[in-house]
Amino acid sequence: MSAAEVIAEIKALAPEERERVIEFLMSDQELREDLQDSLLLEARLDEPSRPLEDVLRGLNFVSWAVEVQQPAEKELGALPSQVRKRIARALRALKDNPFPHGVKKLKARDGCRIRVGDYRILFRVDRDARIVWVGAIGHRKDIYR
Repeated sequence: MSAAEVIAEIKALAPEERERVIEFLMSDQELREDLQDSLLLEARLDEPSRPLEDVLRGLNFVSWAVEVQQPAEKELGALPSQVRKRIARALRALKDNPFPHGVKKLKARDGCRIRVGDYRILFRVDRDARIVWVGAIGHRKDIYR
């Protein structure tokens, strides 16, 4: 079965089942990358002279909106430049995969967290609207208070 056929099968599923399958694909980085590579290869075979960048832009990968709430934005602005760059990179990565390797579900409150060195990003995921709400960003010693 080709990657395009897999995508067609996923689109034909009921919404709840489709969401579970997509969540599984997005949570397994190796599987996700294999699927992307297969889609890219198929698109590239159809038009080998087409620039690779155009092929990538034409692929329809699942994308999420990332909304950084005002308190988190303020906390981000107060961080050292190097840390801010690493956290910005992690926030951009959440657009492609809101459940990256290492994500942990929070026990004391609703949501998840990802680790960026000694810093944490706390967020909630709205699966229906496909939005990641970033609520807090801070050092691990302060973030859970």
